[in-house]
Amino acid sequence: MDRCVASPLDMMHERSVSKRNTANEPVGILRICLQQQAQEADVLRAAKVTPSIESNGRPIYFTGTVAKEVRLGWVTLEISLLEQWEESLRWFTMTARERIESPEFSQMRQREIPNRLRRLNSPAVA
Repeated sequence: MDRCVASPLDMMHERSVSKRNTANEPVGILRICLQQQAQEADVLRAAKVTPSIESNGRPIYFTGTVAKEVRLGWVTLEISLLEQWEESLRWFTMTARERIESPEFSQMRQREIPNRLRRLNSPAVA
């Protein structure tokens, strides 16, 4: 009787294949709400950003993000640490949590938040 022992490389490959299979499963409806903030010195526009994902018919909010356009076309993001969202993440399945914690989700936020900030009322240019 042959006994096979999986190598660490085989196990890594199996994990990456299983993650790729779940990457297309929907997590919920994502909304990104911006609440414009009062003008600060040296800031063209600023907003508090609250992404929310609907899960089981209920929106789950991820607070603590701030976006600022410091120069025309240059947006900085102060993004909350995932640890701050621990309570909110408990409402999701393990698969959904993995997707929300993924680099792809972070990259999407880094791309979409500045785009939406730029669509707010145009800044007054002196």
